[in-house]
Amino acid sequence: PGVDEKTFHPASGGDRVRARLGLSDRPVVVCVSRLVPRKGQDTLILAMPAILAQIPDAVLLIVGGGPYAKDLERLAAAT
Repeated sequence: PGVDEKTFHPASGGDRVRARLGLSDRPVVVCVSRLVPRKGQDTLILAMPAILAQIPDAVLLIVGGGPYAKDLERLAAAT
């Protein structure tokens, strides 16, 4: 299926969102999806230490909802 270009507008509001989240000009890895194990958000979380070793001010932003949310929060806190 892919991305619906009528719904997704990458240039709309990015600066406001960055300001609201306190991200300023930091590099951001973004994952937008339903939070279920098969989507692999845990892999992104586990990769963050390696990413931070190369890009110390990077941040991971996982956006979505689903039954895996609490597990991902626990994993992120432990990583």
